[in-house]
Amino acid sequence: MIASGTSAELKARLGSDLIAVQVRPAELDRATAALAGTGCGAPVIDQARAQITIPVCDPVPDLMAALRILDAAGIVPVDLGLRRPSLDDVFLSLTGRSTGGDDLAAPLATTPRTPQPSRSPA
Repeated sequence: MIASGTSAELKARLGSDLIAVQVRPAELDRATAALAGTGCGAPVIDQARAQITIPVCDPVPDLMAALRILDAAGIVPVDLGLRRPSLDDVFLSLTGRSTGGDDLAAPLATTPRTPQPSRSPA
């Protein structure tokens, strides 16, 4: 166990809103360097998704600043948005691993269901 609490408590650890910036994989390092210092917390990098998630204190001005910085660096994001933290964000910030990657344990095996014989009306 690496953390405990309700989902609301775990999400609150990341702060309020987040800027999520997805770029082309080839531009991830450059975008990460350009966005350093944006927002009010350390960015979390998801290499598998080529996504940078940045905690923000002042959501709209911080989002506008991030877009200006990316534009000045000549980086056009694949996706850019402002959102609330999710439990996936909490997991990624605590472990550095994405919940959707191959680096996690395989899902539990399920037992196949046996078909039930059909009943004919009497």
